[in-house]
Order: sequence, then C-alpha cells, then structure tokens
Amino acid sequence: MQLQIEKTDAARILKDALIVAPKKSPKAIHTFLLLEAANGANELRVTASDHGELVYTSSVAANVTVAGKVCVNAQDMAKVVRSLPVGIVEISLGDAPLLSGNVEAAPELELKNEERGVPLVLKGGRAKFSLETLPASEYPAVDWQSEDVKPAHMGAGDLLRLVNKTLYATSLEETR
Repeated sequence: MQLQIEKTDAARILKDALIVAPKKSPKAIHTFLLLEAANGANELRVTASDHGELVYTSSVAANVTVAGKVCVNAQDMAKVVRSLPVGIVEISLGDAPLLSGNVEAAPELELKNEERGVPLVLKGGRAKFSLETLPASEYPAVDWQSEDVKPAHMGAGDLLRLVNKTLYATSLEETR
C-alpha cells in the first residue's frame, strides 16, 4: 500500500474515526483502524469499530500508487498525523520508496497473517514515522449492510422534548 494524501484531509478523517475507536478495549483490534487504499477509486477508506456495535466508515481523496489494506492503532496514527507539517503526507506499507510511473502495473499489497512485523511508514516534510500494523483479515467483520440504514429526520423541538423527558433519570452524583 502506497499513497499520498493532504495532511488536513487525513487529520479530519482520523479525528472523526477517533470518536468511535475506543482508547482501551479487551480486544486490542478494536483500538485499531482499517485502512483501505484502492487504485481505481483513488481514495483512502478508514473504518473504525467500537466493539462491533458502532461503526464509522468514511473515505477521502488520495493519490494511490499501490492499493492495499492494513490495520493500524487509531491513537498512534492520529498523533503522528497531527505532528506532521502541513502539506502532503506519504503513507507506505514497509519502507519502500513511493512508486512512480505505471500505476496499473503495481500489485495490491496486503498483509498476510505471517507478515505481522511490516511497519506503516508516514512521511511529511523531513519527518518520518513507523507504526506497528496488523493484517486486515484480523479486523472484525461488519455484519450490517448500508442499505439497511435509513436516515431519520427530526425537528430540533422534538429532539429537545425527548431529551427533557428523560433528563430526570440522570444522576447528580459525579461518581455515577
């Protein structure tokens, strides 16, 4: 997997994914993000899951040189992207230089179960960071279809009325 992306786009999509991905979890994979880069779509797709109950999936435009999938720790990835200088961020699986030339001849790179030690390298300006990765096959499968989700529309007054009806149930003690 090799791609180039604007730092502002990467920071925005990671900030949204961090809302879903927990900081700590009994299963470490839930603290990870699934990154998918596709040549044809020229986009980076980010998926975050909170113990399989809440799922966030979004994509952002990227210049994909080599397609691939990988899992990376959400907190670490966000910290690194925030620390990079403004501009283009280069992301590659392993320490290979970004390919140029014939994009369609480039193979798709995906970690296999036996390839656990391959780092995800992020470069921006003169900064270079390596992050630990897991194979994409270890990421929990999402069991709902996007067609099943229907948008709900509600007026602000109706929402406020619903919240006020349940507000009595909240505790005033800080320990709860």
